[in-house]
Parts: sequence; structure tokens; C-alpha cells
Amino acid sequence: MKLKPSLGILLLVSASLLGACSNESSALNEEQPKVKVITKLSTLNNKEYREVGTEQLKNPKKDDFRKVNIELTLSGVDKIEEEKVVMPSYKKIFNTIDKDELVRYWFGEGDAKKDDEENKEVFNQEFVLYTKNLSKDDIRNALETNVIKTSWVNKDNKEKVQHEVTAADSISFK
Repeated sequence: MKLKPSLGILLLVSASLLGACSNESSALNEEQPKVKVITKLSTLNNKEYREVGTEQLKNPKKDDFRKVNIELTLSGVDKIEEEKVVMPSYKKIFNTIDKDELVRYWFGEGDAKKDDEENKEVFNQEFVLYTKNLSKDDIRNALETNVIKTSWVNKDNKEKVQHEVTAADSISFK
């Protein structure tokens, strides 16, 4: 009969230890960096349109072009190392849309900036897109089917983490 109470105590101690491990794990998950992507498509201003170069197009209009800005923010970078962001080739994506054989991606650039004060790193891609005869859904689908891959290593436990998002996750058309 003495065996049952000691078995019960052993089970309670084991359960409490497992519960403590579980809480620690969820606490670590709360500290994981956050990945956020915002995509904005906007019309060009007159100066930007003059810089596009439209000589090879028939009847070009300023409204046929959009400036695309894709901003990926990685927050909580003080807890990670070896962060990496791989953006898809938007030039290839938009220049191979099945709808037609037009050159859609005109020019663009990207950069990355670390902001230690706000504990984040921001990755930008900005390009000019020829959108004549493309619907919002065409653009959204092109962005949705190509993932942005992020990865990092947690400093505390050296765990490698991978995360994927698309530029269509949060998109606005202006």
C-alpha cells in the first residue's frame, strides 16, 4: 500500500517538471523575431515618369506604370544572428507573366538597413512596373506564388529558424 502514495508523488513531480519545460518553450517562442512584409503599388509622379523611358511603347501613359515597394521588416534582431533574406527575382517574375510577352519590370533596386535603436532590420525592394492590361489580381497572383525566404539562428539555443512570406501577404494599391 505504501507504493501507491509514492507513485502519485513521483507522477506529480514529473508533471510539474514537464509543465515547467513547456512554459520555458512557450516563453522562447514569444521572443522569436517577427517577420512582416508590406507591399505598396503607387502611381508615378511626373518626375519619375520622365525617367522611365517609354520610346519603344505605343501610346504610353503615366497611368500604365506603377512604383512597387516591398518592405520586409525583421524585428527582434538582438536575439538572433546569421539572419538572411532571399527575395525572388521580381524582374523574372513580371517579365514572364503568361498573359503576354511584354517587358514589365523596367528597373529597380534593393537595400537592407539595420536599426539598432528599434531592434529591427529592414529589407527593401523598389522597382517600376509596366502594368498596362494587368489587373490587380494578375499582380497579386504573381507576388503570391513566389516566396520570400528568411532564416536566422537564435543566439540563446543556436536553433536555426526558417520562415517564408510573400509580397502579397499585405498589399495595397494606390
